[in-house]
Amino acid sequence: MNGAILNGELAMSQGASTIFNFFIGALYLIGFIVALGVIGKVLEWLSYVVASACNYLTDAVSTAIIRMLQRAMSYGLQLIQLAYGAISAPIKRIAVECWLALQERLKLWQLYWQYGRDEFRSFRSFCRYMRGEGDDREQEEHESEKEQERERKRETPSPEKPANAYKDALLLLGFGETESLDLALLKKRHRELISRVHPDKGCPTPILAQQINDAVKLVKQKRGWK
Repeated sequence: MNGAILNGELAMSQGASTIFNFFIGALYLIGFIVALGVIGKVLEWLSYVVASACNYLTDAVSTAIIRMLQRAMSYGLQLIQLAYGAISAPIKRIAVECWLALQERLKLWQLYWQYGRDEFRSFRSFCRYMRGEGDDREQEEHESEKEQERERKRETPSPEKPANAYKDALLLLGFGETESLDLALLKKRHRELISRVHPDKGCPTPILAQQINDAVKLVKQKRGWK
């Protein structure tokens, strides 16, 4: 009887131990599952943090690159503006000088074509004379000095010098020796020529205007006009 009781208690003890061990195992399993869930959440949070950090770094790098490009473009534009400011004034001055030189050359060419072709051997000689740089006609006169001396010996100098001067004056004014001429026509031609070669009209030198005035004065003296 006693043996049966002992066997029953032993069986009960073993059953309770088995239940306890099962309960402990279940608790371990539940803890493991909970730990896995927590680890999953932690990993998800870490993934979000890393993605956010990457996006922030990407945005920061992009912003920095854009700012660097903007600064580079701004500096480049400033350099271009400085370079333009440095060279624009000389270019404008050179352009103005070229334009004035072209205007002067065109005016000189017009005067040479109208009045200087017969007197000057080239347009360059005429330009040098009008600018006061020298008279090439003196060189020509010096080269033909001996021939002119021989001609003067054969000719009478006293009457021909005024005649030649009078003829030159008529040619300068655009008249021929046999052309009909009166005082009114002479004054009209005088005004026309002076209006073309007067310094106020853009003629670079007053020499030609003085020659025209001397020619008109000589013609008046020759004709007895006042």
